[in-house]
Amino acid sequence: MSERPGRYTELSQRGIEENSFQGVTLNVGKPSDKTLNQRQFFLSVAKNLEDRLLSQGGRLPDKTGYNKFIEELKVLYAQYWPENAGAMYGETEVESLCQRFDIDSPRAVIRAYRESTETQMEKTSLMH
Repeated sequence: MSERPGRYTELSQRGIEENSFQGVTLNVGKPSDKTLNQRQFFLSVAKNLEDRLLSQGGRLPDKTGYNKFIEELKVLYAQYWPENAGAMYGETEVESLCQRFDIDSPRAVIRAYRESTETQMEKTSLMH
């Protein structure tokens, strides 16, 4: 997105050229108005999301929070599962991810995770 415009960027640029956006006449801007640097905007959004997602609430990203987040994500990928993963493997991490992303029904997500891991483990055991 930072390299090429998305459909809404193109839509808004076309509106500027036509002096109309969704049926509303646009006024000429002030000389002090600046053109949005698309690349800089998306890189800034990505950086801010990264900082907020991976920090523990402080101004600087906390490496401990980042490492914990990465470890929680690993339970979602079969290549990181231990060979003798128990029936409840990963549930704590999935619940923590639900809290991080403000998901209202972590029990339903955990149930879906459990079903998915069981299916994946069955497939893996059939291959060996």
